[in-house]
Amino acid sequence: MRWGLVPSWSKVPTTKYSTINAVIQTVAEKRLCRGPWKGGRRRLIPVAGYDEWCLEDGVKQPFYIKAKDDSPLFLGGIWETWSRDETQMLSCSILTRERDCGDCAAASSHAGDHPA
Repeated sequence: MRWGLVPSWSKVPTTKYSTINAVIQTVAEKRLCRGPWKGGRRRLIPVAGYDEWCLEDGVKQPFYIKAKDDSPLFLGGIWETWSRDETQMLSCSILTRERDCGDCAAASSHAGDHPA
């Protein structure tokens, strides 16, 4: 499976911009994501953790989010099948949310946060 959604209607198996993330608030409206979302092509993506960027004293600071017991986390995602001629490829994007953390207090409220 390729990381970064490639829509089934694309003529080539690449995109001009990053499709690693899809914003949940607009996923049903955006042309790129609408087909997989409305078609029920959703998945859970297991991860050890992920980085969350926040502003701390006007500087972007990464925080690594993980479970306290190091068990896997599961992120929501969407997937799509792209095919042309004899070539077929599966691709996916993780679902993210719009967030205005302002400072790192919001990120630090998650259980298991650790500065990267």
